[in-house]
Amino acid sequence: MEVLITVALAIPILALLIWVLSRSAMGGQRIDRRSALVLLEGVVSGETPQARWDLFVSYPITWDEELEAIRRRCVVLQEGDDQSPPAVGGIGGYIFNRAGRAEVAKLAEELKALIAQEPYQRDF
Repeated sequence: MEVLITVALAIPILALLIWVLSRSAMGGQRIDRRSALVLLEGVVSGETPQARWDLFVSYPITWDEELEAIRRRCVVLQEGDDQSPPAVGGIGGYIFNRAGRAEVAKLAEELKALIAQEPYQRDF
C-alpha cells in the first residue's frame, strides 16, 4: 500500500518536473546565423564577452552545416592548427589582436553572404 502511495505521488511530481524543464530557457541555446553574426561583429568591436565566445566555439552546431563550418574556422583561429598558430589575445576588452579581429571580420562577411542567400519566409 505504501508503494502505491509513493508511486501515485511520484508520477505527478515527475510530470511537473519534465514540463518545467521543457519550458525552461535551457532549450533556447540554439544559435542561429543572425545571432552568430551579432556575436562575430561583437568580437570585432570588442563588445562580445569572452564567456559568450567560448560558448560559441565549444559546442558543435549540428543543425546548420555552413554555420558549423564558420564555427570550426573560429576554433582554428582561437586554437591554431598545423598550418597556422593560434591568434594572439587582445587587450582592452578585445578577445583577439588586430590580425585576429580582421579574420573574424572576414568570417562575419561570409556569414552575411550566407544570410543574404537564405530564402525569405513570412509567417502569417
